[in-house]
Amino acid sequence: KAEVLCVGLVTDTGKVDDKSFNQSAWEGAKAAADEAGGLSKYIETLDSKDYAANIKQFTDKQYDVIVTVGFLMADATVQAAKDYPDTKFIGVDQFQAETVANLTGLIFPEDQAGYAAGYLAGLLTKTNKLGQVLGLEIAPVQKFAKGFEAGALAANSSVTVTTVYHPMADNGFNDPEWGAAEAEKQLAQGADVIFGAGGNTGNGALRTIAAAAGAGTSIYCIGVDADQWGTVPEAQPCLVTSAMKLISAGVKELVLAG
Repeated sequence: KAEVLCVGLVTDTGKVDDKSFNQSAWEGAKAAADEAGGLSKYIETLDSKDYAANIKQFTDKQYDVIVTVGFLMADATVQAAKDYPDTKFIGVDQFQAETVANLTGLIFPEDQAGYAAGYLAGLLTKTNKLGQVLGLEIAPVQKFAKGFEAGALAANSSVTVTTVYHPMADNGFNDPEWGAAEAEKQLAQGADVIFGAGGNTGNGALRTIAAAAGAGTSIYCIGVDADQWGTVPEAQPCLVTSAMKLISAGVKELVLAG
Protein backbone atom coordinates (compact mmCIF):
# COMPACT_ATOMS: atom_id res chain seq x y z
CA LYS A 1 0.00 0.00 0.00
CA ALA A 2 1.07 3.59 -0.44
CA GLU A 3 2.79 5.29 2.49
CA VAL A 4 -0.17 7.53 3.21
CA LEU A 5 -2.99 7.27 5.74
CA CYS A 6 -5.73 5.10 4.24
CA VAL A 7 -9.16 5.44 5.86
CA GLY A 8 -12.06 3.20 4.93
CA LEU A 9 -15.66 3.60 6.07
CA VAL A 10 -18.44 1.01 5.97
CA THR A 11 -21.95 2.39 6.25
CA ASP A 12 -24.89 0.73 7.90
CA THR A 13 -27.72 -0.14 5.52
CA GLY A 14 -28.54 3.54 5.13
CA LYS A 15 -26.79 5.33 2.29
CA VAL A 16 -23.69 7.47 2.73
CA ASP A 17 -25.76 10.52 1.72
CA ASP A 18 -28.50 9.84 4.31
CA LYS A 19 -28.23 13.46 5.57
CA SER A 20 -27.74 11.93 9.01
CA PHE A 21 -25.36 9.57 10.83
CA ASN A 22 -23.77 7.71 7.90
CA GLN A 23 -23.12 10.98 6.07
CA SER A 24 -21.79 12.67 9.20
CA ALA A 25 -19.38 9.80 9.87
CA TRP A 26 -18.16 9.82 6.27
CA GLU A 27 -17.59 13.58 6.34
CA GLY A 28 -15.46 13.15 9.48
CA ALA A 29 -13.44 10.28 8.02
CA LYS A 30 -12.82 12.15 4.77
CA ALA A 31 -11.85 15.34 6.58
CA ALA A 32 -9.31 13.45 8.68
CA ALA A 33 -7.76 11.75 5.66
CA ASP A 34 -7.61 15.02 3.76
CA GLU A 35 -5.93 16.80 6.68
CA ALA A 36 -3.35 14.03 6.95
CA GLY A 37 -2.68 14.02 3.22
CA GLY A 38 -4.14 10.53 2.93
CA LEU A 39 -7.00 8.90 1.07
CA SER A 40 -10.48 7.82 2.07
CA LYS A 41 -13.08 5.54 0.55
CA TYR A 42 -16.46 4.20 1.64
CA ILE A 43 -18.54 1.09 1.04
CA GLU A 44 -22.32 1.24 1.34
CA THR A 45 -23.88 -1.78 3.02
CA LEU A 46 -27.01 -2.96 1.22
CA ASP A 47 -27.76 -5.96 3.45
CA SER A 48 -26.80 -6.49 7.08
CA LYS A 49 -25.42 -9.93 6.16
CA ASP A 50 -22.64 -8.12 4.29
CA TYR A 51 -21.11 -6.26 7.26
CA ALA A 52 -18.14 -8.61 7.65
CA ALA A 53 -17.51 -8.94 3.92
CA ASN A 54 -17.54 -5.17 3.46
CA ILE A 55 -15.08 -4.65 6.31
CA LYS A 56 -12.87 -7.33 4.77
CA GLN A 57 -12.61 -5.36 1.53
CA PHE A 58 -10.65 -2.74 3.47
CA THR A 59 -8.61 -5.14 5.61
CA ASP A 60 -7.59 -7.06 2.47
CA LYS A 61 -6.17 -3.79 1.13
CA GLN A 62 -4.39 -3.10 4.44
CA TYR A 63 -6.15 0.16 5.22
CA ASP A 64 -4.81 1.89 8.34
CA VAL A 65 -8.15 2.91 9.85
CA ILE A 66 -11.58 1.40 9.28
CA VAL A 67 -14.69 3.20 10.50
CA THR A 68 -17.90 1.19 10.84
CA VAL A 69 -21.15 3.05 11.35
CA GLY A 70 -23.98 1.95 13.56
CA PHE A 71 -24.90 -0.11 16.60
CA LEU A 72 -25.79 -3.14 14.48
CA MET A 73 -22.22 -3.45 13.16
CA ALA A 74 -20.68 -3.94 16.60
CA ASP A 75 -20.21 -7.72 16.48
CA ALA A 76 -18.68 -7.70 13.00
CA THR A 77 -16.37 -4.86 14.01
CA VAL A 78 -15.16 -6.62 17.17
CA GLN A 79 -14.40 -9.78 15.21
CA ALA A 80 -12.53 -7.87 12.49
CA ALA A 81 -10.50 -5.99 15.10
CA LYS A 82 -9.46 -9.29 16.68
CA ASP A 83 -8.57 -10.77 13.29
CA TYR A 84 -6.54 -7.73 12.20
CA PRO A 85 -4.74 -6.40 15.31
CA ASP A 86 -2.52 -4.04 13.28
CA THR A 87 -5.52 -2.15 11.88
CA LYS A 88 -7.24 0.61 13.83
CA PHE A 89 -11.04 0.34 14.04
CA ILE A 90 -13.56 2.98 15.06
CA GLY A 91 -17.14 1.89 15.76
CA VAL A 92 -19.66 4.73 15.64
CA ASP A 93 -22.51 4.21 18.13
CA GLN A 94 -20.85 1.00 19.29
CA PHE A 95 -20.41 0.26 22.98
CA GLN A 96 -17.62 -2.24 23.63
CA ALA A 97 -18.49 -4.82 26.28
CA GLU A 98 -14.91 -6.07 26.14
CA THR A 99 -11.65 -4.22 25.59
CA VAL A 100 -10.03 -4.75 22.19
CA ALA A 101 -6.80 -2.78 21.98
CA ASN A 102 -7.20 -1.61 18.37
CA LEU A 103 -10.92 -0.80 18.57
CA THR A 104 -12.48 2.43 19.85
CA GLY A 105 -16.20 2.87 20.24
CA LEU A 106 -17.52 6.38 19.58
CA ILE A 107 -20.63 6.80 21.67
CA PHE A 108 -22.78 9.78 22.58
CA PRO A 109 -25.20 10.87 25.35
CA GLU A 110 -28.28 10.73 23.12
CA ASP A 111 -30.55 10.92 26.15
CA GLN A 112 -29.24 14.40 26.95
CA ALA A 113 -29.75 15.70 23.41
CA GLY A 114 -33.18 14.05 23.35
CA TYR A 115 -34.07 15.67 26.67
CA ALA A 116 -33.27 19.15 25.38
CA ALA A 117 -35.30 18.52 22.23
CA GLY A 118 -38.21 17.18 24.26
CA TYR A 119 -38.13 20.12 26.66
CA LEU A 120 -38.41 22.51 23.71
CA ALA A 121 -41.25 20.45 22.25
CA GLY A 122 -43.10 20.56 25.57
CA LEU A 123 -42.90 24.34 25.54
CA LEU A 124 -43.97 24.68 21.88
CA THR A 125 -46.96 22.36 21.74
CA LYS A 126 -50.46 23.80 21.67
CA THR A 127 -52.27 20.46 21.51
CA ASN A 128 -50.18 18.76 24.23
CA LYS A 129 -49.63 15.92 21.76
CA LEU A 130 -46.10 15.14 20.65
CA GLY A 131 -44.75 12.45 18.34
CA GLN A 132 -41.57 10.56 17.58
CA VAL A 133 -40.87 8.77 14.29
CA LEU A 134 -37.78 6.68 14.90
CA GLY A 135 -35.47 4.18 13.28
CA LEU A 136 -34.89 0.69 14.59
CA GLU A 137 -35.38 0.16 18.32
CA ILE A 138 -31.71 -0.09 19.32
CA ALA A 139 -29.89 1.47 22.26
CA PRO A 140 -28.90 4.87 20.77
CA VAL A 141 -32.40 5.43 19.37
CA GLN A 142 -34.02 4.34 22.63
CA LYS A 143 -31.87 6.86 24.47
CA PHE A 144 -33.05 9.65 22.17
CA ALA A 145 -36.66 8.56 22.70
CA LYS A 146 -36.53 8.24 26.48
CA GLY A 147 -34.70 11.54 26.80
CA PHE A 148 -37.26 13.27 24.57
CA GLU A 149 -40.16 11.91 26.64
CA ALA A 150 -38.53 12.95 29.93
CA GLY A 151 -37.72 16.44 28.68
CA ALA A 152 -41.20 16.98 27.30
CA LEU A 153 -42.84 15.99 30.60
CA ALA A 154 -40.41 18.15 32.57
CA ALA A 155 -41.46 21.17 30.52
CA ASN A 156 -45.17 20.35 30.34
CA SER A 157 -46.74 17.71 32.56
CA SER A 158 -49.86 17.65 30.37
CA VAL A 159 -48.19 16.28 27.23
CA THR A 160 -48.54 12.81 25.80
CA VAL A 161 -45.88 11.41 23.48
CA THR A 162 -46.65 8.91 20.72
CA THR A 163 -43.50 6.95 19.85
CA VAL A 164 -43.08 4.55 16.94
CA TYR A 165 -39.97 2.56 15.96
CA HIS A 166 -39.30 1.07 12.54
CA PRO A 167 -39.96 -2.68 12.70
CA MET A 168 -37.40 -3.97 10.19
CA ALA A 169 -33.64 -4.25 10.78
CA ASP A 170 -32.56 -4.26 7.14
CA ASN A 171 -34.03 -0.86 6.28
CA GLY A 172 -34.85 0.64 9.66
CA PHE A 173 -32.80 3.73 8.87
CA ASN A 174 -33.44 3.95 5.15
CA ASP A 175 -37.23 3.94 4.72
CA PRO A 176 -38.44 7.50 4.16
CA GLU A 177 -41.81 6.27 2.86
CA TRP A 178 -42.55 4.55 6.16
CA GLY A 179 -41.35 7.62 8.07
CA ALA A 180 -43.65 9.84 6.01
CA ALA A 181 -46.65 7.57 6.59
CA GLU A 182 -46.09 7.42 10.34
CA ALA A 183 -45.72 11.21 10.53
CA GLU A 184 -49.03 11.57 8.68
CA LYS A 185 -50.72 9.31 11.26
CA GLN A 186 -49.35 11.34 14.16
CA LEU A 187 -50.37 14.63 12.57
CA ALA A 188 -53.87 13.24 12.04
CA GLN A 189 -54.00 12.36 15.75
CA GLY A 190 -53.22 15.98 16.66
CA ALA A 191 -49.49 15.94 17.25
CA ASP A 192 -48.06 19.38 16.54
CA VAL A 193 -44.37 18.74 17.35
CA ILE A 194 -42.69 15.59 15.99
CA PHE A 195 -39.12 14.35 16.47
CA GLY A 196 -37.73 12.49 13.45
CA ALA A 197 -34.75 10.38 14.57
CA GLY A 198 -33.78 7.56 12.28
CA GLY A 199 -31.51 8.52 9.40
CA ASN A 200 -33.32 8.62 6.09
CA THR A 201 -36.42 7.14 7.75
CA GLY A 202 -36.67 10.17 10.03
CA ASN A 203 -35.98 12.46 7.10
CA GLY A 204 -39.13 11.17 5.42
CA ALA A 205 -41.09 12.23 8.47
CA LEU A 206 -39.52 15.70 8.48
CA ARG A 207 -40.45 16.31 4.85
CA THR A 208 -44.07 15.28 5.44
CA ILE A 209 -44.40 17.50 8.49
CA ALA A 210 -42.88 20.42 6.58
CA ALA A 211 -45.44 19.94 3.82
CA ALA A 212 -48.22 20.14 6.41
CA ALA A 213 -46.77 23.22 8.08
CA GLY A 214 -48.45 25.76 5.84
CA ALA A 215 -49.36 29.34 6.56
CA GLY A 216 -51.37 29.80 9.72
CA THR A 217 -50.43 26.43 11.23
CA SER A 218 -48.31 25.77 14.29
CA ILE A 219 -46.71 22.45 13.38
CA TYR A 220 -43.07 21.85 14.18
CA CYS A 221 -40.45 19.18 13.59
CA ILE A 222 -37.11 18.37 15.21
CA GLY A 223 -34.21 16.76 13.34
CA VAL A 224 -31.35 14.58 14.53
CA ASP A 225 -27.60 13.86 14.32
CA ALA A 226 -26.63 16.75 12.01
CA ASP A 227 -27.97 20.30 11.68
CA GLN A 228 -30.81 19.32 9.41
CA TRP A 229 -31.58 22.91 8.46
CA GLY A 230 -28.69 22.42 6.05
CA THR A 231 -28.85 18.70 5.31
CA VAL A 232 -32.63 18.50 4.74
CA PRO A 233 -33.57 22.01 3.62
CA GLU A 234 -37.06 20.80 2.62
CA ALA A 235 -37.74 20.54 6.38
CA GLN A 236 -37.13 24.23 7.01
CA PRO A 237 -40.85 25.19 7.11
CA CYS A 238 -41.26 23.14 10.30
CA LEU A 239 -37.74 22.67 11.67
CA VAL A 240 -37.03 24.35 15.02
CA THR A 241 -33.87 22.52 16.06
CA SER A 242 -31.85 19.32 15.63
CA ALA A 243 -30.57 16.97 18.34
CA MET A 244 -26.99 16.99 17.07
CA LYS A 245 -24.37 14.38 17.97
CA LEU A 246 -21.28 15.96 16.35
CA ILE A 247 -20.39 12.65 14.73
CA SER A 248 -18.17 14.28 12.09
CA ALA A 249 -15.97 15.96 14.68
CA GLY A 250 -15.76 12.80 16.79
CA VAL A 251 -14.75 10.57 13.87
CA LYS A 252 -12.19 13.05 12.61
CA GLU A 253 -10.59 13.41 16.03
CA LEU A 254 -10.32 9.66 16.55
CA VAL A 255 -8.89 9.00 13.08
CA LEU A 256 -6.20 11.63 13.59
CA ALA A 257 -5.43 10.44 17.14
CA GLY A 258 -3.31 7.67 15.63
